[in-house]
Order: sequence, then structure tokens, then C-alpha cells
Amino acid sequence: GGSIIKANIILTAAHCVHGYSIEQLRIRAGTSRCQKSGIVKKVENVYEHPEYDSLTYHNDIAILKIIKPLHFDATISPINLISKCTAVSENAIGIVTGWGISPNLESFVFSNNLRVVRLPRATDEDCANVYQQFNVTTMICFGGNGGDDACLSDSGGPVLVHTSDNSTEVIGIVSFGIGKMTTNVNYAKRKLRNEITRTGQIAT
Repeated sequence: GGSIIKANIILTAAHCVHGYSIEQLRIRAGTSRCQKSGIVKKVENVYEHPEYDSLTYHNDIAILKIIKPLHFDATISPINLISKCTAVSENAIGIVTGWGISPNLESFVFSNNLRVVRLPRATDEDCANVYQQFNVTTMICFGGNGGDDACLSDSGGPVLVHTSDNSTEVIGIVSFGIGKMTTNVNYAKRKLRNEITRTGQIAT
């Protein structure tokens, strides 16, 4: 999965694109159906976080620059990065979307339709108890309470929160685990904005 940040910029997890050539990558937008309808765009460049660690998933962030910008309409629109560099509330609810594989399905197939789940934030202590590689600076956990969760292959998709001014912003990227562990976008916001400006050659 991924998040449209600008008309030519997609935010995703580094592990989703790590090891792939640009020729192998495509993005699809403007549809809620898995691998159907919408429009497909080729990728011009991939920018992984320079300190991404494929073993620990630290800094699991990547930016894709697509060759031809998206045209925004009723089905395609950008989402904002979290606007304030402040700690995420302990009682925050994260909204995760994706076509991932549900453990409730009889066979390992992707969902045909885009699914949505709302997950409570887990404490840093709980995360650290479950994941040895947990890093309080670069990671944040949602779910893991025995209820609903993100699904296998939802990686790269956004974790969203509703803010006090009724807007919706990206605070994380689905990364790994049953938790579900996400990469915290908040800590890297300035680096991301600088990289988006440089790679997209557009004002942010």
C-alpha cells in the first residue's frame, strides 16, 4: 500500500520496494478494487530512508516519484502528513486501510475490496515486550489487543488519525508484526518534507 502525498509523490514502507528495480514497480490509484480499475502509473525514482534497516525495520520509509503526476478528482486525492511534531496521544485511534490477506479467509488471497479497521494505540511498554527491535523514536504500535488488526500484505499503507480540527492525517506507515507495528511518520516529518520538495520539485 501507499499514501498519495503530492500529485507525483507516494509514501510507502521501504521494505515494500527494497530490492526491486524501478521497472518492476507500479502504483494504482482511484479504485477500491484490488488490482482492478483506476489508473496505473510507472515509477521514476525510489528514495529509501538512508538509515533503513531491513533486519530491524528501523526507518521503514520510502518515497516513490512517479513519472506522470496524478490528476486529482473525486476518487484520487492527497493526504496530509501529521502537522505537529508532538507525541501521539496514548488513546489515539489509528485507521488502517488495505487489501491484505485476512486470517479469517479459507485461502491466502487478497481481499477484493478495500477494507478499513480502527485500532487503538498500544503502549510503548507493550510494544517493547513483544518486539525486541522496538524503537520508541522511530516506531509506534496500534492494535495487538486480541481484536481486529491490520492484515498480511497491508504493509506500506497509511495509519491515519482524525485531528482536533476534523482533518485526517498520516501518522504512520504499516510496517510489520501482529501488533501492528508501524513506522512513526511524526519523527521524520521534516526530513520527509525536505525530500518531497527536492524529489517532487514542488512546494510543500
